[in-house]
Amino acid sequence: MASDDSAERRTMSVISEIKRHLRRALAKACVALTGLTLAFMLAPVW
Repeated sequence: MASDDSAERRTMSVISEIKRHLRRALAKACVALTGLTLAFMLAPVW
């Protein structure tokens, strides 16, 4: 029973780790997308 509990806890930690990485990647993608959008919007002005 104890081993099953530890396995579950390990799975949860792995999932939380993956979520953190995904959130960071998503934030970077949003920043990049915003930067590109602004660049395209400002390009005609230049």
